[in-house]
Amino acid sequence: MRSRDPTQPSKQYVSILSQNLRGFNGAKEAEVILQMRQQKIFAALLQETWQHGERTRANEGYLFIEHGLKEKECHRGSQGVAIVLSPAARKSWELAGSQVLKFGARILATRLKIVDTMKRPLIIFLVSAYAPDSGRSSSEREAYADDLQRCFQACGRDILVMGTDANASIGVRSQHDISGTPEYRVCGQHGIAWENAAGQRLRTLLGAHELSAATTFFRRTARGRHATPYDTWHHNRTGNPYQLDHFFVKQKDMKRVRDAGPVNWGVDSDHRAILLRMEIASCTHPRTTRPAGRVDRALLRVVETAVKWRDAVSRHVAALGGSGSKLAVLEAAMVLAAKEELLDDGRRRPGWFIAAQGKLMPLITKRNEATRAQSSTRTTEGKMKLQRARKEVKRAVDDARAAWVRRTIDIIQPPGDARPPTPKVVWDAIRLLQRGPDASRPVVPMMFYRDQGDNSNKEACATQKESGEVMVESLKQTFSQTGTFDAAAIAKVRQREQQPWMDKAPTEYEVLAATAKLSNGKSGADAECPAEYWKALHGDSDLNALVHQIVVAMWESGSYGKLDPANIPDKPPEPLDVREPVLKLAERQEWKIEWQQANPKRPGSATWARYETYKHTTTIEAARACGCTTGDLPWAWQRGDLLLLDPALEADGTPMAARASDDGGLTYAEWSAARLVLLPKKGDLMLTKNWRGICLLDIGSKILSNVMVKRMQALMDR
Repeated sequence: MRSRDPTQPSKQYVSILSQNLRGFNGAKEAEVILQMRQQKIFAALLQETWQHGERTRANEGYLFIEHGLKEKECHRGSQGVAIVLSPAARKSWELAGSQVLKFGARILATRLKIVDTMKRPLIIFLVSAYAPDSGRSSSEREAYADDLQRCFQACGRDILVMGTDANASIGVRSQHDISGTPEYRVCGQHGIAWENAAGQRLRTLLGAHELSAATTFFRRTARGRHATPYDTWHHNRTGNPYQLDHFFVKQKDMKRVRDAGPVNWGVDSDHRAILLRMEIASCTHPRTTRPAGRVDRALLRVVETAVKWRDAVSRHVAALGGSGSKLAVLEAAMVLAAKEELLDDGRRRPGWFIAAQGKLMPLITKRNEATRAQSSTRTTEGKMKLQRARKEVKRAVDDARAAWVRRTIDIIQPPGDARPPTPKVVWDAIRLLQRGPDASRPVVPMMFYRDQGDNSNKEACATQKESGEVMVESLKQTFSQTGTFDAAAIAKVRQREQQPWMDKAPTEYEVLAATAKLSNGKSGADAECPAEYWKALHGDSDLNALVHQIVVAMWESGSYGKLDPANIPDKPPEPLDVREPVLKLAERQEWKIEWQQANPKRPGSATWARYETYKHTTTIEAARACGCTTGDLPWAWQRGDLLLLDPALEADGTPMAARASDDGGLTYAEWSAARLVLLPKKGDLMLTKNWRGICLLDIGSKILSNVMVKRMQALMDR
């Protein structure tokens, strides 16, 4: 046997599932995820979800893209299509630009970027479509045909994979078909031969676009209770089998398809699931070693763990030595120590379906067998058996969901003498209860219009890179704006008395207090060092001293070198004696004053005439000499017509370091960078203006900020 050349890529395949679900709820969603995980399904195309509106959300790593009518046509719901992507397919979706394309209310499409045998990029145009049945009006069927043609045209040169409930019998290839024509290659020789008028129209449309029904090209044998190996739906009254569900691919891409047809597993529905297996060659995303766990900063609340973590930090600080600045060394040491001492098992608590899988799956299998039996035999006994099987599954699902709630509550209040949980575990459990058993989180793809103007050109970007370039241009306009101000207005702002004591380098106690004020639960930015790491250093005197050295080294660089530390006061000056009335103090110390020049008195009165005589004066003594009475002063001061100017605030008094240059001072690159994160707002999220940017700063820089804020707060409290 000849061995394979290890330098050549091995053949790889993707499996794509399609099924009409006849309704989509939490239980069916959990079953879809389980089936995709067990059968290694790359993507699933769903029809008749009975959901309305647009949603893109994630659940257990699987991405659900849903599309339906804007409003419900009935209480139960109708129509609706969806595409479900596995974690690997989701990465391919993001590589292709996170596109979500709609063609009417019945067709949903997206693109996936994968790799072929020669490591060339391939784009799969994935489509889920639900055709109107024969009971719908001719205008609705014609509108769907137009939407279908627009979808085929939008595919371009990409590989088309459409999973659809066609609601039409297209039959198989017959001896009367003309060989060599596109219509000849629409259908293969394997399938149900019945063909109706809707099927004939669909075959003509497929032939015009050179497409093939892949589900008619592969021979299958009857299994289980199915009358034929190709039936996907049975008529409710007659029980006749029909082949309504198909995969459509381009005729030139049929060489990639290795198998296509119905399968005997899937979600409970009156339609059988169909599966397509396509060759793509080399692995889309190379397998990576799964990390042993994730870092849980809440473990630092455990005293023993915190001690071990600090010991690991000290060890790594000594090992890293002079490999960078003290800040870079300390932050790297904290990250390494966290990966050693703060890892948990990385396991997520199982959802209600996975936790009860052992009980649910036998009942689901029993129900599916009853469904297949009733589809083929159509007996009263089979109908009653199916009803009983469905009730058993419903009761088991209700019990599983209730058990999930009880288990989550037990996390908050452990039974017996169990160890109480940490606050983080409790709040995580509370949030889980708030979301409920069928929890999923919305996913907002960052996909933008090429033209962000107000015109009608709403063409979407083709790739994620192109969308990124559009957002970058928008951010440049936002962050490049230069603010304007009136220098004269700034000059009129009253200045506070200079505080030379603020120049003094922070003490170790100030740094410790500033660190303690850091808020927990915040992102550590690029350094990945959250506030919990910095606070946990407090138990080690050497590490505390290192943090103090990092802050002081930056404080004492630059213009600080021009100062004489011996002349810097240790504390702020004593506050003024407020027991002496301010007006008397101003008069005794001969403070400068300013009067409002617009006379506020009643014209023609004695006070008006008196105000006119003293409003030009600049001291209280001069105002008295011009006729200002003792009663005029407090009245004018309280109303704001009189302004007292403290001489200490009016002196030029150049601060000791304010006019010196900071060139050559120490700066930490980590503190000068900010990580920009984009958050969605309301409205059309394909417009960049409906995204809000926030900047995440290095947590260590906030220690220095807290020191300065604390000192300024002491001044404000005076």
